[in-house]
Amino acid sequence: MPTTSPSDLNPTRLAQKLPPGNFGHPLHFYESCESTNKIASELARSGCDHGTTVLADEQTAGRGRRGSAWHSTAGLGLWLSVVIDLPDQVDNLPLTAACAVASAIGRLTSIAPKIKWPNDLLFGDRKVSGVMGEMAGDRAVLGIGINVNHSPYDFPDEIQHTATSIAISTDSKLDRTELLLCLLAELNDRLVVCRSGNSEKLLEEWTSRSCVLGRSVVVEEESDKQTETVEGTATAITATGSLIVDTAQGLKEVITGHLRTQDAQQR
Repeated sequence: MPTTSPSDLNPTRLAQKLPPGNFGHPLHFYESCESTNKIASELARSGCDHGTTVLADEQTAGRGRRGSAWHSTAGLGLWLSVVIDLPDQVDNLPLTAACAVASAIGRLTSIAPKIKWPNDLLFGDRKVSGVMGEMAGDRAVLGIGINVNHSPYDFPDEIQHTATSIAISTDSKLDRTELLLCLLAELNDRLVVCRSGNSEKLLEEWTSRSCVLGRSVVVEEESDKQTETVEGTATAITATGSLIVDTAQGLKEVITGHLRTQDAQQR
């Protein structure tokens, strides 16, 4: 495991500033790795502590939902995974984490991204962050990727028209260590709410930060390795993270899927 870190991403500084018992204890830092989720899943299956965090300056095989690649260039973003002892809530953890990401960015820039169900955060119609929850044995692993200090030309050609970063969208570069400290604190606060069973508070936040509720949507619903297209108006998000769509045939609950809004053709 590397013992040094580049520029503003400093694991020693993180370890000194993270409150005891919060996420980041223990912290596993890599200058480069294939995937933080892969490492975190291995740690989870081996019985590591709740809150174990894997952080990388670069991922060479980062991934998002549906097996898509996540471009994780060194020195520009936050790429991390945390192990969580809430396996029964793995479905709504991405939305909970998305709220934490939006709040952390908003606290440091005064402009918070909106949440596109089920797991993306957007500035306008461009993606700045993505979150992914998955099971590893009897633990949940939550992966988070944030484009922090990218310029437009730091993204591959194929995603330059759909991706953005905090620096591009707010005209303000951030210290990644400060952003991570803020993010882990926000995430910890929301996990406390999850454990308390106060789903109403989380639902209120999800609703207020959503960019899809009230809009016409098309969702490619994923279930049992089959895909069904659901069209209608997104009306609500449930306590388990499902999306309620008002279709021509009535209300439809969509557990997970790929969503685009019909007006902006977001992807």
